Amino acid sequence: MGTAFVFDPDGSYGRVREIRAAGVMPVAGLRYVASVTGPFKLVKVLAFDDLDDLPDKLDSVGSSDDNAIALYASKIRKSQYRANTAFVMIETRVPDPSTLLGAIAEAIGSDEADVVAGAFDILAVVIDDDADDLSRKIFAIRGIDGVKRTMSLRVMDYVSTSPNAPDDHRAKEAEADEYATLD
Repeated sequence: MGTAFVFDPDGSYGRVREIRAAGVMPVAGLRYVASVTGPFKLVKVLAFDDLDDLPDKLDSVGSSDDNAIALYASKIRKSQYRANTAFVMIETRVPDPSTLLGAIAEAIGSDEADVVAGAFDILAVVIDDDADDLSRKIFAIRGIDGVKRTMSLRVMDYVSTSPNAPDDHRAKEAEADEYATLD
């Protein structure tokens, strides 16, 4: 089983509210949808069983156009929920980005980081109950030798299928045969 993260620059900020009101994710396998700051409007987290299934699953969660970025990450679980969350895209200047995972884990206080392929090298999920402490963790990543640059996407609102999510942010999983397009 794997996890794909879809960063959508053209989604609707209101989509999280719509899913919460419906009480169920619109697409099977969709586990988390967040509205975020930065150059993307939505982050969608999609679980899949087999890599061959990924293209169809990505099509099912859709985006407004072809500007969305999808990445595969296996270690990021997003199983803890705090008052503040940020997705941090990390570009490195080292031949093997995995050599930085230990330092990143130390900086953010968790192992919620993974090497990805694409426009950046590592994706980290940074959480904290205090906004200033969240910022300190993000700046600590930037200070790691071998980190070239970062882009932080702060979560403004989200909905999740995780039993660990607060009740007011939880939705049910869609049935396996439900593949309505998420625009």
